[in-house]
Amino acid sequence: MGTGLAATLLHYGLFLYNFIIENVVFLALALTLNGYDIKQNWRRVLLVGTIFGIAGVVFFHLPQTFRIILLWVFFFWTIKFFFGFTIQKSVLVTFSVLTVALLAESTAFFILVYLIGVTPASYFASFKIRVICPLAYVIPLAILTYVSYRRRWRIFKETGRLNIPVGTFLPLLIQMFLIYIAVNEFFSAARFDASTQKLMVLIFALLTISLFLSLFLTWRVLRFAGREAVVAAQEKLAEEMRREIDALRSQRHDFINHVQIITALLSEGRKEELARYVKALKEG
Repeated sequence: MGTGLAATLLHYGLFLYNFIIENVVFLALALTLNGYDIKQNWRRVLLVGTIFGIAGVVFFHLPQTFRIILLWVFFFWTIKFFFGFTIQKSVLVTFSVLTVALLAESTAFFILVYLIGVTPASYFASFKIRVICPLAYVIPLAILTYVSYRRRWRIFKETGRLNIPVGTFLPLLIQMFLIYIAVNEFFSAARFDASTQKLMVLIFALLTISLFLSLFLTWRVLRFAGREAVVAAQEKLAEEMRREIDALRSQRHDFINHVQIITALLSEGRKEELARYVKALKEG
């Protein structure tokens, strides 16, 4: 009984270790690419990544498709609550994390299964593999996050002025959800005999092509949104400059009128009226 309890605790402890480290790094990279200062807010990033990792363990035994949907809906609202982002920004960050997770995990498992020959059963039975495997993609992504932060890499520059309608971006997010679910079902249900291996590779290749097409379309949408944000910022600045110029013109007109009145009172020798006028200007 003690051995069984120890094995169960170790099993879920490894799940928690895996989920936390990968979600912290996925989130840090996604936030960096969206212009968020992770250095100044590292505690918040660590907290949200840990919460999402714990949620992954709590929801683990739910049906896989329902679990994935529930996890990412939970992640979206967690992002919005803890970071105070708008709906549009929260959708974009969620999409970015989902993209990083899908690319990293699917690539790692594809290499693990088809190049190394590790089946899901042998993966879960091996302590060493479960410890080392997540590090194989988490460490490179952590380095990429550091480089992205230092070099200020961004999906687009005007991230603070992003204004993408949710209805425009939502179909891309739904497609990414479907691909993510399909890839997870594919790896969890796969049978790795020679008769089905080619079909599995073909399915994975088609899913990968679809993923990159979606990413390209998303990149085009973001580039367009970035240009629109720049134009909007320039128009706002031009409007503010016009208001400042109008205010200066009005002040100049009033100043000239005061000078003309003072000059006229001086030339006519009306000193008392001039004193009252100057006093009124001071008080007004």
